[in-house]
Amino acid sequence: MSVTKENLEKWLEIFGDLIETNKAYLSDLDIPIGDGDHGNNMARGMAAVKETLASKQPEDIVGVFKITAMSLISKVGGASGPLYGTAFLEMAKASAKTDDLAELMELALAGIKKRGGAEAGDKTMVDVWTALVPKLKDNSLTQADIDAAVESTKDMVAKKGRASYLGERSVGHLDPGAVSSGYLFTALLEAGVMSTMSLGITIVSHVYEVANGLPRLLTQVAKDVPITTAGGTEDNDVGTSMEKIMNAFEENDADEILAFYDLGSAKMNLEMAIEMTDKKVHLYDVALIEGAYTAATLLEAGVDLQEVEKQLEPLKIK
Repeated sequence: MSVTKENLEKWLEIFGDLIETNKAYLSDLDIPIGDGDHGNNMARGMAAVKETLASKQPEDIVGVFKITAMSLISKVGGASGPLYGTAFLEMAKASAKTDDLAELMELALAGIKKRGGAEAGDKTMVDVWTALVPKLKDNSLTQADIDAAVESTKDMVAKKGRASYLGERSVGHLDPGAVSSGYLFTALLEAGVMSTMSLGITIVSHVYEVANGLPRLLTQVAKDVPITTAGGTEDNDVGTSMEKIMNAFEENDADEILAFYDLGSAKMNLEMAIEMTDKKVHLYDVALIEGAYTAATLLEAGVDLQEVEKQLEPLKIK
């Protein structure tokens, strides 16, 4: 997951749009437990980011991160400006040496925690970042994860900032900084900075027509899931080919592959191919069509591997 100038600017643009669209909601959330200005403050800051990026046109991600940091620090009032600004400033410093999204966001989180002194469970933006940054490492972040992380702050007792003055009375309210952080991670997904489809499917069958026909069915429900096939022998006779399986692995754009097969000898060739490939491959002893269809449907919906495997369990061939 590499950050480029193009996808970074798109990420910030989408984040700014989400903040602008929801600024009234964010400020309403802030009224019971804060100053009631979080939405307007963040909108002012992101507008400054947009304007400064357009006027200065930085050449690389270091410049984009730095401009974002300084704009947020100077234009966003309250604690949010320094906290968001610190996050982007840490990424600006680190991006001179790495463009890895997970690494940059991990450093950003460390900066937020150091600046604000908050830890997970304190009912702040740190709760959302702490829950979601690890998911960037294994490329498993989904919108459901984001929603759950934001919602988790509702039942917490605030221990930092103005909200902490309310003690138990802060329970039942979402933290505004957590909600705006949720928008940041949502924008990350929508901008394509990270690939949400790191899992693909490889189908191995003794019959060429079976292997190559099944994707026609799967793409009806999973148009974004990488699917490759290895059907028949080298001459497309009945059987399986080690070379075809290896090619199917290499041609699959996903980082990890879920492999499905029809008969036992196909499994043996798959097992040997798995030992030889550099990719991580998960092999499933399930009904071929039902298993591949179930997996494709779930992957398209952004379901994580653990849940996919749970759904495949009833289809296992005894």
